[in-house]
Amino acid sequence: MTIAIEYIDSKGAASRRRISIRKFSHDGKSMHLQAYCLERRALRCFRVDRIRAVIDLDGEVHDDPVQFFRDELLVIEEDEPEIPAWRSLKPRRPG
Repeated sequence: MTIAIEYIDSKGAASRRRISIRKFSHDGKSMHLQAYCLERRALRCFRVDRIRAVIDLDGEVHDDPVQFFRDELLVIEEDEPEIPAWRSLKPRRPG
Protein backbone atom coordinates (compact mmCIF):
# COMPACT_ATOMS: atom_id res chain seq x y z
CA MET A 1 0.00 0.00 0.00
CA THR A 2 1.30 3.45 -0.91
CA ILE A 3 0.48 6.38 1.35
CA ALA A 4 1.99 9.71 2.32
CA ILE A 5 3.14 10.51 5.83
CA GLU A 6 3.98 13.73 7.62
CA TYR A 7 7.10 12.82 9.56
CA ILE A 8 9.32 14.51 12.15
CA ASP A 9 12.89 13.17 12.10
CA SER A 10 15.24 12.82 15.09
CA LYS A 11 16.49 16.41 14.56
CA GLY A 12 12.96 17.83 14.54
CA ALA A 13 12.80 18.47 10.79
CA ALA A 14 9.37 17.93 9.26
CA SER A 15 8.85 16.32 5.86
CA ARG A 16 6.14 14.71 3.80
CA ARG A 17 7.09 11.33 2.34
CA ARG A 18 5.31 9.06 -0.10
CA ILE A 19 5.99 5.51 0.99
CA SER A 20 5.14 1.93 0.12
CA ILE A 21 4.71 -0.01 3.34
CA ARG A 22 6.72 -3.21 3.75
CA LYS A 23 6.34 -4.21 7.42
CA PHE A 24 6.19 -3.14 11.05
CA SER A 25 8.85 -4.02 13.60
CA HIS A 26 9.84 -3.20 17.17
CA ASP A 27 13.34 -2.64 18.52
CA GLY A 28 12.45 -3.05 22.20
CA LYS A 29 11.71 0.66 22.62
CA SER A 30 9.82 1.95 19.58
CA MET A 31 7.53 0.69 16.85
CA HIS A 32 8.96 1.13 13.36
CA LEU A 33 7.41 1.20 9.92
CA GLN A 34 9.71 -0.18 7.26
CA ALA A 35 8.86 1.20 3.84
CA TYR A 36 10.19 2.15 0.44
CA CYS A 37 10.43 5.95 0.30
CA LEU A 38 9.55 7.29 -3.15
CA GLU A 39 11.32 10.61 -2.47
CA ARG A 40 14.61 8.97 -1.42
CA ARG A 41 14.18 5.99 -3.77
CA ALA A 42 15.36 3.69 -1.01
CA LEU A 43 14.15 1.56 1.86
CA ARG A 44 13.70 3.59 5.02
CA CYS A 45 12.65 2.96 8.59
CA PHE A 46 10.22 5.42 10.23
CA ARG A 47 9.40 5.53 13.93
CA VAL A 48 5.63 5.33 14.25
CA ASP A 49 5.59 7.83 17.14
CA ARG A 50 7.19 10.43 14.84
CA ILE A 51 4.49 10.11 12.18
CA ARG A 52 2.17 13.08 12.69
CA ALA A 53 -0.38 12.23 9.99
CA VAL A 54 -1.14 9.74 7.23
CA ILE A 55 -2.56 10.85 3.90
CA ASP A 56 -4.34 8.00 2.10
CA LEU A 57 -4.76 7.48 -1.65
CA ASP A 58 -7.97 9.53 -1.63
CA GLY A 59 -6.16 12.50 -0.08
CA GLU A 60 -7.86 12.09 3.29
CA VAL A 61 -5.67 13.16 6.21
CA HIS A 62 -5.64 10.85 9.23
CA ASP A 63 -4.31 12.61 12.33
CA ASP A 64 -4.09 9.36 14.32
CA PRO A 65 -1.55 7.19 12.45
CA VAL A 66 -1.81 4.29 14.90
CA GLN A 67 -5.57 4.08 14.42
CA PHE A 68 -5.12 4.31 10.64
CA PHE A 69 -2.69 1.38 10.66
CA ARG A 70 -5.04 -0.64 12.85
CA ASP A 71 -8.12 0.06 10.73
CA GLU A 72 -6.78 0.17 7.19
CA LEU A 73 -3.88 -2.25 7.33
CA LEU A 74 -5.55 -4.76 9.63
CA VAL A 75 -2.72 -4.67 12.14
CA ILE A 76 -3.41 -5.09 15.85
CA GLU A 77 -1.30 -5.48 18.96
CA GLU A 78 -1.26 -8.65 20.99
CA ASP A 79 -2.60 -8.42 24.53
CA GLU A 80 0.53 -8.15 26.65
CA PRO A 81 -0.06 -5.84 29.63
CA GLU A 82 3.63 -5.31 30.41
CA ILE A 83 4.34 -4.13 26.87
CA PRO A 84 3.31 -0.69 25.56
CA ALA A 85 0.72 -0.51 22.78
CA TRP A 86 2.01 -1.56 19.38
CA ARG A 87 5.04 -3.41 20.68
CA SER A 88 3.95 -6.77 19.32
CA LEU A 89 1.93 -6.74 16.16
CA LYS A 90 0.27 -9.46 14.20
CA PRO A 91 -1.97 -9.35 11.13
CA ARG A 92 -5.65 -9.66 11.80
CA ARG A 93 -7.05 -12.93 10.48
CA PRO A 94 -10.09 -12.68 8.18
CA GLY A 95 -13.45 -13.88 9.46
